[in-house]
Amino acid sequence: MIFAPEERLKKKMQKDGSVLKYMYRTAGAKRGLIIGGLLLFLVGILLYAVPMGIDRTTALWLGVAMAVPGGLLSAGGLILEKNRLSKWQEVWEEKTGLSRADLLQADREFKQPGTVLLAFEKSMDNASLKEMGFLTENYLKMPGTAQYLYRLEDMVACFYTDQFIREDGGYDHAFVAYSTDKTRPYMWIPAMQEPSDEIIKMLERCNPGLVTTHFFACEGRRFDAVRGFEEVIDLHNQILERRMKQEAERT
Repeated sequence: MIFAPEERLKKKMQKDGSVLKYMYRTAGAKRGLIIGGLLLFLVGILLYAVPMGIDRTTALWLGVAMAVPGGLLSAGGLILEKNRLSKWQEVWEEKTGLSRADLLQADREFKQPGTVLLAFEKSMDNASLKEMGFLTENYLKMPGTAQYLYRLEDMVACFYTDQFIREDGGYDHAFVAYSTDKTRPYMWIPAMQEPSDEIIKMLERCNPGLVTTHFFACEGRRFDAVRGFEEVIDLHNQILERRMKQEAERT
């Protein structure tokens, strides 16, 4: 699914001042501590406040036994979540290999007209919004909760395949993408062809040099863009280097 978000939706996704920070706010164990603690706390209050056929003293002690741990769990979860969010930029830098300047530029470009959102499923709830991918003038964030953000000019391949070999030897449907960074290939498994093809066509318009098929031939050699993705990246770099050298010679 590809669509241009309305300004109201874009502002919602930047409510923390950064869409990348917004997408970093995903559900996890720390959120679970906060919610679980609040539930325990409320149960404790209800045990004391609502008649349950037990005397008030027993109800008080039961309420305290539930409410105090619940309050501590919630407080601990809030502290952990605050600490986690304070490091969101460092995490994006570590996971993507991009600089702080790149992250800031991606955030700035997200605010500009022409930004599109990318998803493999048609869902618009808050959790789904935080898992959206997006495409700006120079940056691509892949769908999902993990931090996959690329410079468009660095992209090497983006394709759908129904011949992705699983560990058990069977085949699966997969959406695969990677840049010149050999340590950060992206895969969505299982993938559906229609939404995958939409994303691929959009990216191909932005970067016509993308490899968009699982198997292809080039310069008398055959390539498997999944199992031999490092060779494909090397080929991309060699072709780019030759083009730059030819342009330099012409000038």
